[in-house]
Amino acid sequence: MKQFKLTCNKIFLTFLLGFAMTLIACGGGGGSGSGSESGSDSGNSVTKYTVTLAQPANGSITASPEIPADGKVDGDTVITFTATPITDYEVNSWSGATVSESDVKKATVTVTADVTVSAEILPKNFVKVTTPSEAFTTDKEVNSTENPVYINSAGWKGVFYKGRKVKLSNFCIGKTEVTYKLWKEVYDWATLANGGTAGETGQPAEKYTFANAGQRGSNSSGDALSDTAENNLNPVTKVSWRDCIVWCNAYTEKIRGNTAECVYNKYKDGSGNEVSKVLKDATDASKVDKVIPDMSKRGFRLPTEAEWEFAARYEKGEENNDDSTAVAYSNGLWLTKLSFASGATDKYNTSATGDVAWYEGNSGSHTHKVGTTGISGGGTATTNKLGLSDMSGNVREWCFDWYNDNAKSNDSAYTSDGVVLNPLGAASGSYRVIRGGCWFLYAEHCSVGYRYYDSAGSAGKKLGFRLACRP
Repeated sequence: MKQFKLTCNKIFLTFLLGFAMTLIACGGGGGSGSGSESGSDSGNSVTKYTVTLAQPANGSITASPEIPADGKVDGDTVITFTATPITDYEVNSWSGATVSESDVKKATVTVTADVTVSAEILPKNFVKVTTPSEAFTTDKEVNSTENPVYINSAGWKGVFYKGRKVKLSNFCIGKTEVTYKLWKEVYDWATLANGGTAGETGQPAEKYTFANAGQRGSNSSGDALSDTAENNLNPVTKVSWRDCIVWCNAYTEKIRGNTAECVYNKYKDGSGNEVSKVLKDATDASKVDKVIPDMSKRGFRLPTEAEWEFAARYEKGEENNDDSTAVAYSNGLWLTKLSFASGATDKYNTSATGDVAWYEGNSGSHTHKVGTTGISGGGTATTNKLGLSDMSGNVREWCFDWYNDNAKSNDSAYTSDGVVLNPLGAASGSYRVIRGGCWFLYAEHCSVGYRYYDSAGSAGKKLGFRLACRP
């Protein structure tokens, strides 16, 4: 009997011990929160959240500590993200994390919920232009009191006519015109002027060919300015539209290491068929003049005329803007009056033009270092509302489009439901669009409504260009 009682006690104790172990293994019966996972850490409940790292197109991002393969991170973990842009690019903004006050390339997040972290990386010295989410138009007649022009003719009316509904995608545009320094660096690399062999590491896959070498600004005789560090920062001149097309591809390949993102990668042959080929020879007019831009690519390119004018005229996207300088458009958009220079506080025939533009009245008959307008008057460099310099002066600027007096001549090719989406100009023509005034011309040519043109092979002392690209 005594042995029987001992056996029963052992069985009862074994049962109690097993029950206690089960409670411990179950964590006391606690549950996990919604949208997260819970685990055990020394007996305490730990909530995990999903951290997603979206890699940018123009660089890369690393995380410290590293994010596990399944993306699950313990709550309250502090993660530091570091962005590494490709050459000549920089971090513009972060999403999902707090940027460091001392280094824009770094950002942190304390994980308290599911989060996606990304960084927007843009080319250095570019401005991202955020356009209205819907098409914009105006009900103001050209040459009215609200929207005056120098001359009531096609060459002075800009492209955003009354009733024309235009929708532009967001884009980036250079803060200044392309300098001779940058032009020369890319030109020498692309033409193998510094030695090397095409196809070698660090060299272009194929040699590029240009119709013109470009020069360091210009004086009244058409000659280049002297070789100084400051003059090298004058806009490049004496480059043709064809040279610009090919140079944009060369710059893209130099920066990105290949031609995969080149915008000018197709053309139409004599039979009208599309041919896939990255354009590298500016002397081959039969191909370059028939280029079909691939706007989905992230490489460098010329701005379209609509992009150029939008950037030159943009004032505010607010309905309470001061209409002394701007014209009201739909969706709260305001664009500079057609008879004003870009960024000016008054019309073309006032001293306000000299504050924002190098033109015949203040240039001393030569180009100037980019971004210095206004300094000659004892002030600081003056830009327009987007922070762009020289949109109305220094040199005239090539745009991509074929020219037509009627900017709407080819709208049917870009129109859907009455909206003209990202127009690329006329269907064909004899000339390409030029916008902006220059050091050689009068004040009226600085007005933002002024449109002009030249043949694709022209390379004059007044001609340069500005870059654009997709964000």
